[in-house]
Amino acid sequence: MSSECVFCRAGLTGTAAEEHIFPQWLLDYLGIPKTEQMFQGVGNEATLDTDDERGRVHGTWRFVEGRVCRTCNTGWLSDLENDVRPGLEVLIKNAGRLIALTRAQRLLLARWAAKTAFLIANVSPFKRPVPPGHLWAMNNGGSVPDGVTVFGGQSGTSTKTAYLQSTMWKQYHRRGVGVRVGAVTNAYKIGFQIMDLMLLAAFVPQSGVEFITAAGVHIPLNPQEQLWPCGHAEMPDKEQPPLWIFTRSLSVLVS
Repeated sequence: MSSECVFCRAGLTGTAAEEHIFPQWLLDYLGIPKTEQMFQGVGNEATLDTDDERGRVHGTWRFVEGRVCRTCNTGWLSDLENDVRPGLEVLIKNAGRLIALTRAQRLLLARWAAKTAFLIANVSPFKRPVPPGHLWAMNNGGSVPDGVTVFGGQSGTSTKTAYLQSTMWKQYHRRGVGVRVGAVTNAYKIGFQIMDLMLLAAFVPQSGVEFITAAGVHIPLNPQEQLWPCGHAEMPDKEQPPLWIFTRSLSVLVS
């Protein structure tokens, strides 16, 4: 295991802190007891690239990243949690709408979502962490790294906590050579749900690739100026859990 902070790369000798993936204030707010487990997988993509539906469970209070220095933990990470908390409490209880957020509120939520998604990937049993540079970039006050796109969605359900990490994408081709489903090299989609609120961090390193969102499913949080094509004809299976639909239905348009 690395002896450096995953965010600032400072040495951890005697200065490590445990960063809860879902912060303690949020677990308290949701009324999750310390003995409760969180189901990790949803639908038939519970274990990344397989059809294994068994999924994994974690002790929610023990779902932590231990490679965070105290300077980051008590500095910009603490500031980010304090800033996002009031709005997040409203959204997860379905008392507010994502489309009503201001630009500043969307960016704040995107920063928190990216940080949380990256830590999920770091500690999940899939062993598919995001590129280290994406975590290092966030040390600049919690900025969303260049090239990372963050979407939000609302489920209408009351699942307390769940996440779904995937490398599988439906791929549409500009030259009309058909549609296929498969992994995109070094790309990732990391979705997670907290009651009604769903958040998704996505990254595709290849140039000339655009995301295709599902109409009425994905609300862009960062960047906000970018416009993506919407897929209207290929809507996902409505019998799948909302987080599965939200994560799996983000597709790509490739050359």
